Amino acid sequence: MFHFICPNDKLWLLIRRYFGQKGYILSRLPSDQPVDPGGISYLFIYTPLNLAGHIFTVETLWSHFLKQQPVDARIILFGFSKAPSAPHYMGLFNLPENLESFANSIEPVKSVLPSAPLQSYDLIFKLYRFFKGHDDKAADSIIAGLETIRSRMQSLFLHYQNRQGQPYLELLENILNFMDLEEDIRPVSPTSPIAIWENFKNRWDHYFPLFEWTPFYPELQTVNQLINRCFPFFQSGWKAETELTPTVNHLNQIHSTLQQIEDDYAGLFPKK
Repeated sequence: MFHFICPNDKLWLLIRRYFGQKGYILSRLPSDQPVDPGGISYLFIYTPLNLAGHIFTVETLWSHFLKQQPVDARIILFGFSKAPSAPHYMGLFNLPENLESFANSIEPVKSVLPSAPLQSYDLIFKLYRFFKGHDDKAADSIIAGLETIRSRMQSLFLHYQNRQGQPYLELLENILNFMDLEEDIRPVSPTSPIAIWENFKNRWDHYFPLFEWTPFYPELQTVNQLINRCFPFFQSGWKAETELTPTVNHLNQIHSTLQQIEDDYAGLFPKK
């Protein structure tokens, strides 16, 4: 089975028709479903990809992902370059007659890390900025912003569990006044938990579409669903008491999922 990452529908139909006539079975990987790495022997990746209006390459991420799997998978890049600089590149202007022979001539990813045939932007740098912030400012990272939100929420939740009959809105007012005496964290403050949530959400909305064709996109889709479930609580200005407990649980799950992705790919991040 030959698996393809090919977002362009028309191009995919042409490739499938061409090789289907030669008896090959091709499968197109969906971006929104978990990948079964044990079933991937040959992964063809269209490069470069247009992601949210920007050009990126994703083979570094996929190579890293497949290297961790028990199978000896091979990655073959394909596209419209007439002068490919890599032996594992399949030019669409000169398709091989024998796809299996061509694919088997490529070294497994465990032996060779593919390099892009074009001087394009590697998505690993976007992933690095996503987690580490711009200019290595940790405070700008999505994890740091999420941690700030979680710490505020956990403080509120702890007081809520021990409120001893105190009305929630009264407790909330006290928390917003006295949670942190060193800075103004009321909802109108740019450093308030609500403002921090909005900054986190804006950052998320910018980066999320860029990772559509990565191995971890299904996990990010789950995170996106959880973020949307947090919206009613923050939209209410923290006043939706019934949403407090599920929102705290959602934030914890969001954090653990993102932290796992960062841990899995941190080895690829640029060295300082």
